[in-house]
Amino acid sequence: LRETAAKALPYLKDVKVVITPNLTLRGERVPAMYDPETNTIHFDPAGITEENMAHEITHAADKAVWEAPESSLTPAQLSAKRDIERMYNDIKDDPRFAEQYGITDAEEFMSETQSNEKFRELLNKTQPWYKRLISALMRLIGVKAFDTTSEKTTKLIETLYSPARVIQAAPKAAS
Repeated sequence: LRETAAKALPYLKDVKVVITPNLTLRGERVPAMYDPETNTIHFDPAGITEENMAHEITHAADKAVWEAPESSLTPAQLSAKRDIERMYNDIKDDPRFAEQYGITDAEEFMSETQSNEKFRELLNKTQPWYKRLISALMRLIGVKAFDTTSEKTTKLIETLYSPARVIQAAPKAAS
């Protein structure tokens, strides 16, 4: 997560952080949220956790890149965006994810992958059993194993953070 945060830093330099008691989004209490219109991450005092910080920082860093016109993205960013969309579409209707916030949309998929250990564990179970077995055997003998699904997603998110052409902020609040 630290490596990803370091790569996201250029997209976070102007983000403001505010403590907002009784924070609500669309009429419901939330522990934290990112507002792209003001480029502000809001935390309810009780919502200041490492998981919520990672989740909202991911929103803040991803938002501009994710909603940028495709013509403003580099080929690597565009490829990463399409791969993330494909991965999200592969799981959004999977009954194992029915109760997971990460299937709300592709942006929540990215933020939950970065911040929610249980979501990552479930995501990694989507990898075929034989790949998980081979990876376990490879780790056992000290060889680099296949990337897990969550590791692949994190690498794609990091690719989104690579230098781009011109990217404007996008106008939609996310929690």
